[in-house]
Amino acid sequence: GTRRARALSCPALAAMVAYAYTDVAALNTYLADKSYISGFQASQDDLDVFVAVGAAPDAASAPNAARWYSHVAALLAKAFPGTPAGVTTQGGAAKGGDKKADKGGKKEQKKEQPKKDKKKEQPAKKEKKEPTAEEKRAKQIKDAKKEGGKKAVDIAGAAEMTLGMEFFCTTLDKSEGDVELLQMAMEAMNVKVDENAEDRKGGSGHIGKMIFSANVDNLAVVAHVPEELKGKVDCKEWVESVVAFINEPESTEILPGLCATKGAFNIKGKKGVTFPIKLKDQGLAGAFTFLRSKNAFPESESDDDYVFGDDYGM
Repeated sequence: GTRRARALSCPALAAMVAYAYTDVAALNTYLADKSYISGFQASQDDLDVFVAVGAAPDAASAPNAARWYSHVAALLAKAFPGTPAGVTTQGGAAKGGDKKADKGGKKEQKKEQPKKDKKKEQPAKKEKKEPTAEEKRAKQIKDAKKEGGKKAVDIAGAAEMTLGMEFFCTTLDKSEGDVELLQMAMEAMNVKVDENAEDRKGGSGHIGKMIFSANVDNLAVVAHVPEELKGKVDCKEWVESVVAFINEPESTEILPGLCATKGAFNIKGKKGVTFPIKLKDQGLAGAFTFLRSKNAFPESESDDDYVFGDDYGM
């Protein structure tokens, strides 16, 4: 801008241009009857002189120049509406910067930044919530009932194949040595079959049964004799016979409600002495022995038949 001003003030160029700027006083006289340096609208000439003047003239001593300078400044403000942040030119002078340009630079910087790995931004998977005691118990009950209902279908099928089998003994795993769960499983075995259901369950209520379930600490046993068969096999006598056969009186608890049609008992294991899982096999043998004594189950030709319920896949 300074070189441009000096060029305009050179006498050799005066005859070649519309106006040669020398100082504010001369500019004030020149603009006494003009709105612009040349013509009837702002042009490059006005911008060149505006830059040469460098600062707003004093309105008192140079009112025409001050009016013109203010008008050009307003036009420039419209042309560059951004708020300047300030820049330093090569000569060291601070100038008002174009904020839009500054923003553009920032945008370019953003574009240059490498993209973040989207996989890292994905939220961490929530840890699986530990089920509550109530939820665990509900699942145990569901599993025990389901197993009882399914096994009942197999028992009823076995009874049909043997043309009139009336009593049966077997084991259940899902009750896990819990007599309460085993009683629920027995109830599921005895319900009538829902012919409209997708899965066939239950249907063995007409068959007398003794079912066993054991874990490392406890053996649970539940028995059922239908009303029409209690004359042939008394459930109370059956339970008491098996308890005697196992012969662990100090560890055995017969549950209340023992009668001719139902009964249940627990046997606690003794660490290093008695093992419920082994007592289960002993109890099965005792249960079948009692049934044979009542002619309620076929005589076996080998000891393997004592656990017919397990070998049968039930």
